[in-house]
Amino acid sequence: MSNNRVIVTKHKVYELAADAQGVPVEEYFAGGTLPEPLSGAKVCKTADGPVVAMPRRRKRRAAEPGL
Repeated sequence: MSNNRVIVTKHKVYELAADAQGVPVEEYFAGGTLPEPLSGAKVCKTADGPVVAMPRRRKRRAAEPGL
């Protein structure tokens, strides 16, 4: 099994090396005003050009019944 990272977009799946860092969107789009949901995202280079990669969001655990 590969240790590479995967970025899934609407049109394609990209596989990046596990050590690929990307550039923070705030740095890549310096001087621009970005929407809050892009906070923490990184721009990664792919064969098709740059792709904005969002960090994986962890699922919240449901509260235990009776608490």
